[in-house]
Amino acid sequence: MDKVLPIIQLDMKSRFEICRVERDWVEVNPAMASKGKALMELSTIKNIPLSHMIAFGNGENDIEMLKVAGKGVAMENSFATVKSAGDDVCLDNEHDGIGVYLENLKV
Repeated sequence: MDKVLPIIQLDMKSRFEICRVERDWVEVNPAMASKGKALMELSTIKNIPLSHMIAFGNGENDIEMLKVAGKGVAMENSFATVKSAGDDVCLDNEHDGIGVYLENLKV
């Protein structure tokens, strides 16, 4: 997977967004579809500035969303690429990462 995925991503990038969600799980979406674009659309529909939004993610399909949100938080079990895209890291889902993070969030 580590050798083949980058080749497929490069060959297909004009038509598809191909990213790793877990070690052996790859997600394929149309090139113009992403969680980041969905979050931007939600921001417009709900009239909530992106700067007031927080997003949590663990897969490479979450990177754009983590970058566009006012605060992007990667889960502890994320790939290094996802952690580096976020503003912060929380515990993994087995340890109630999102709940613990939100309870400790200083607003």
